[in-house]
Formats: sequence, C-alpha cells, structure tokens
Amino acid sequence: MNQALSKILNFVWKILGGIAVIFAGIGILANFLFTPKLFQNLTRLFSLKVITTITLILVVSAGAVFTWQYFWAPEEKVVDETADWQTYRNEEYGFEIKYSNDWSLNKISKKMINFIPPGKEAEFEYFRKITIIIYSNFADLPNNEGRLEFNNWIGQQIKPGIFRNKKEITIGAENYKGVEVQDLGIVNFRNVLFSHNSTVYSIYIDEDSPEMPIFNQMLSTFRFLE
Repeated sequence: MNQALSKILNFVWKILGGIAVIFAGIGILANFLFTPKLFQNLTRLFSLKVITTITLILVVSAGAVFTWQYFWAPEEKVVDETADWQTYRNEEYGFEIKYSNDWSLNKISKKMINFIPPGKEAEFEYFRKITIIIYSNFADLPNNEGRLEFNNWIGQQIKPGIFRNKKEITIGAENYKGVEVQDLGIVNFRNVLFSHNSTVYSIYIDEDSPEMPIFNQMLSTFRFLE
C-alpha cells in the first residue's frame, strides 16, 4: 500500500513539474515571440488573479509532494542476502564468517579451511574454492625470515613472482583494514590479507573464479569475536 502511494505521488510530482515547465515556456514565448497587442489579449483572457491562483496551487502541491517523499515516505528495506547463511566460527583464532547454505566446509587443518560450492565435481575444482589460511604470528608468514611485522612484510612481497596490484581495503561489517593483492603463481589468486593481534588472516580465490560474487559476500560477513 505504501509503495503504491509513493509511486502515485512520485507520478504526480513529475506531472506538476511538467506543468510548471510548460507555464514557464508560455511566459517566455509570450515575451519574446508574441506582438504586444496579442500579449495584451492573452493577459485579458488570463487575468493576474487566475494566473496567481494557478501558480500558488502548483507551488503548494509540488511542495506537499516533495515534503512527503523526503520526510514521510517509508524507506525501502535493504535485503540482507546472507541473513540465513551458515556461520563458520573459529574460537581458537577468534573469528567467524558466513557461507552459503548450499556450500560445504572442509577443514584441512586448524589453520586452513576450504569452502566448497555445490556439485560433485566442486571438490576437485580448485579454482572455485574459497580458502582461509591463518598465520598465528608474523614469523609464520611465508618468505619472512626476518620476522617482519605485517605491513613491512607485505611491502617486501610486492615484486614480480609474488604479489602485485596492492590496494588498501576494508573488510567485514566492522570495516577492518586490510590489503588486497594479486597472488602470482601457476594460478593467479585474489588474496585478501589483514592482521589482528599479531595474527594474519588470508582469504583467497582464483581471480577468474565464477564464485567471485559469493567471495565478496563472504568477506562482508567476516568479524572478530572479541
């Protein structure tokens, strides 16, 4: 009911706006195209009071519709497509993330989790999987013999054959700060990394995967438990 009323009022607003434009056009044409005598005849037909009354009605009506749309019209509800998704919760490393109901979960280890799309062949189609890897401290990061902290380590990895196209991003409902890179190798991955309490989280997917929309939705649901 409210949506129908809003559409009707929106239509009326457009009609009134069109009428106002027409009246303005008539006024301009009358001033520049009509002869003074013809303009005087038109003025007699449309007295000042009539024109004033019509103008006031248009202004008041347009104002009423505008006020309704911007102050009282009901807001459209945003549908959360992940609301009924399953939740993977990791107490040891203090985070949770949602994944689609028709996907399955495969815990390779405490620090590596695969999310697998539906279908008998999906288990063997690595390019469709979404993977989380957890590095419990900076020393566990690959190519980090110097035990650099996260930001310094990332800086050293941006080079041919490892990472490229680094950009700063935000992750999850709480907008955690992270980094997105292209992870180079036999397969190129879209890799999202972020650090929390000296633990580094890597969430990645094949950059050509058809599951990229799911990947983005999953990232939006990530949150820390504390």
